[in-house]
Amino acid sequence: MGFYKVRNEDDLLIETKHKEKDITTEDAEDKGVVIQIAKDVGVGIDCHSKFLQISVIVRDQSNFVQYQKRYGTDPVSIDQAHEWVLHIINTKTNPHVSIDNDSLSYTIESTSTYHLPIVQRWGGLPEIINPKLVGSSRKKTDKIDSDMLSRQNINGLWKHSYVPSPNIWAFRTLLDQKEAFSKSATKHSNRINSILLKFGITLGRNG
Repeated sequence: MGFYKVRNEDDLLIETKHKEKDITTEDAEDKGVVIQIAKDVGVGIDCHSKFLQISVIVRDQSNFVQYQKRYGTDPVSIDQAHEWVLHIINTKTNPHVSIDNDSLSYTIESTSTYHLPIVQRWGGLPEIINPKLVGSSRKKTDKIDSDMLSRQNINGLWKHSYVPSPNIWAFRTLLDQKEAFSKSATKHSNRINSILLKFGITLGRNG
């Protein structure tokens, strides 16, 4: 068993036992198995349409301390959340860890398109994953989800995701809209032709 010291947005300290990894080997029963955490920092973001629930885990000597905070989803709040995460990492880690915008790694759910504004404004090294891959919990809450995401991040469970440049984002969006409008035009054209045929009008026979 290891220990996480959890600090929420009210800065209340709660110690909770955390089992880093299930041990199934025979040696674990008698000798014990040393568990290694992949990184000194883990960041998880559970995003919704109106708010972000963020969890940051940092190493504090032999312990891991977790900080949690909620932010809105407007551009100012997203930027404030980014600044808060960097502040926690750069001031609370012991031994000290220095992380900037480009080197910040975080795990975030691909919930609809709610994650896109965060990824686009934060940059860094996001790990964008399907919510179904986060893991299940009997008691599912936003804090639990962000907690699980931050633990997966600190253990290096996922690879960094490819994030297209703004120009590629725009090009992909235009292609998607072109395809959608093309399908819609064909659908309405067929409907109009069907109505005309009811009255013996065959204008649509040649397309």
